[in-house]
Amino acid sequence: NGFDEAVITTDLGQLLADRQAEPTYQDADILLTNDDGQMKSWEIEVKMRGKYRRRTCDFAPLKLNFSKSQLRAAGLTEFDKYKLVTHCEDVRYLAEPAVLKEYTAYQLYQTITPNSYRVHLLRVRYVDSAGNLPTVRRHAFIIESDKQLEQRLGLTECKDCLAIGPKQFDPEAENVHAVFQYMIGNADFNLPMVRNVKMFEDQTNGKFIPVAYDFDFSGLVSAGYAIPSVELG
Repeated sequence: NGFDEAVITTDLGQLLADRQAEPTYQDADILLTNDDGQMKSWEIEVKMRGKYRRRTCDFAPLKLNFSKSQLRAAGLTEFDKYKLVTHCEDVRYLAEPAVLKEYTAYQLYQTITPNSYRVHLLRVRYVDSAGNLPTVRRHAFIIESDKQLEQRLGLTECKDCLAIGPKQFDPEAENVHAVFQYMIGNADFNLPMVRNVKMFEDQTNGKFIPVAYDFDFSGLVSAGYAIPSVELG
């Protein structure tokens, strides 16, 4: 938090070619700069992530893996894995609005309820360490990790929560989730199948709280590659 500029240096050709079922991490460096010009460099690992976007995008979303020992040495918390939502299309005028609108969707969600992922906007420069691809500078945003959300809200993530019954949900949390999805015009989620939503349990009452993510198919974002829900026609 507090950093607004980033430079990620890695073998971009190798990174973007890794579209296998389970991409593997590769070495990278990330340089973060805040408004005051203070810089912090980290040795990290990076890989492509996602399902639909990884198959579709020119530049797919990434997962950043920091070293826990380096985080401890810097006096920071040990939350080490973060999702980075990147531009999808190479063409800037198509890619930038979608990233900024999806970032806005997360901000709206956070305004409505704390039961949502926090996000932080970055201006990222991607540098090819192999020297084969041109440097690209685009907006991206980093998403709070599941473990951070667990700690912040005092909840426990349920990793095997298919077909939760309606009475098992916290009614207010489920209603707010539904209203938010309706507000941004998003049908690309499914509670029983736990698609594009994470389930967190409130251990004090045993109720489940849905937390949505991935809003690129919503009407608010309307990404160029988005496909309307077949159920809606």
